[in-house]
Amino acid sequence: MAQIAGVSPNYFVSLFTKATGLTPHQYVLRARIDSAQLHLKDRALSIAEVSRLTGFYTQEHFTKVFRKIVGVTPREFRSTMEC
Repeated sequence: MAQIAGVSPNYFVSLFTKATGLTPHQYVLRARIDSAQLHLKDRALSIAEVSRLTGFYTQEHFTKVFRKIVGVTPREFRSTMEC
């Protein structure tokens, strides 16, 4: 992205963080977790499937990132959803 913008990677991260309040990595993780929250509404999908659909290599890593961003595990999040 920095190359496309024509700036150094460090400068790009600085500009991106100022504009969004998040580093590019944090921004992408949040987007993936937002997508996961939508997928978790589909009870036909297992949590492991949601993890894979949103680009996480392991369900454990997915759960750790999800809990850090959302404040609850994917299972807890799903249990609060209305059927």
